[in-house]
Amino acid sequence: MKFVVVVPDCNETSGGCNVLFYLAKKLSEHGHNSKVFVINKMYTSTIYTNYHKDDNIDLDTFVIAPEVVVGLSEKMKIIRWILLGTNLYPNYHKHEIIYYFSPFCKNNLSNKRLSFYYWPPGLENKKLPRTNESCYIVKKGRYNPIINLMFINNKIPLKGLLLEGYNHEKLIEIFNTTKYFYCYDPCCFLVNIAVMCGCIVIQYPVIGYTAEEWKYAINLPSLNGISYGHENLSHAEATIGYALADQLKLKEENELSVKNFIKDLETGNYTNEPCYPFNDSPYAIGLNSLLIYDGKDPKINLLYNELIKATTPQSFFGNLI
Repeated sequence: MKFVVVVPDCNETSGGCNVLFYLAKKLSEHGHNSKVFVINKMYTSTIYTNYHKDDNIDLDTFVIAPEVVVGLSEKMKIIRWILLGTNLYPNYHKHEIIYYFSPFCKNNLSNKRLSFYYWPPGLENKKLPRTNESCYIVKKGRYNPIINLMFINNKIPLKGLLLEGYNHEKLIEIFNTTKYFYCYDPCCFLVNIAVMCGCIVIQYPVIGYTAEEWKYAINLPSLNGISYGHENLSHAEATIGYALADQLKLKEENELSVKNFIKDLETGNYTNEPCYPFNDSPYAIGLNSLLIYDGKDPKINLLYNELIKATTPQSFFGNLI
């Protein structure tokens, strides 16, 4: 089979872009003609370098595109890989084949999944002394009005290291020498990387989600080593030793997911069911949703205003202050 994987604008630590390059690589390793088409042609990746260099794509080629890419020709054989909940699904063609990286909503059964991470080299617990107390990241959390305002209005110096902008090599080094990782992004692969390095994760809770619902929605193998909010920290500390085995099992499942995906395409075991209507659910983890919000709905603004009133620096930042 022939594949062209479409990659939007990205950077080295963009989880979505990395898995697109890595999928192209794995399809090639399984004996298929696989190329990547990078929308930002100035960007190159070391993960996979077999590029599709012109705008013409044969009609017998499967075009794998993430949720943010629209405007593809209706004549193409499109596989839509949902890497984050999206409000763009009305723009997709009816014949598109839909696969989900994760459900991205506690109400989405997402029967057809292609759950496949890019695991950077050197990812391990190096058993080093944990000389740093805390680190943190915001990323997509900046679209949550509570998170955004708490960081903007904060006047208290934070004790932890901000991880924005570091490459994978540096992140692995930091997670190996740091005790706690505060994650304000509701859907971030750095959670997996951190616990593999033995760093305990404190995840800022997602509105309307229990810990188990959040785990399901973003396809985490377990909550070992992860505190969902500050209240479950003792559980995370007691279970961090089990987290590596969970992640290694997930890694094995990733390989099986790719094989099942290829088998589906070879046997025609796929459907053209429409994409899950993320816009219709208040629990969608996706851009321009209630949880990753653009700030334009007066009713939602009122909801966030009430939630912000109940948020204190201590309840929000925990031991970062």
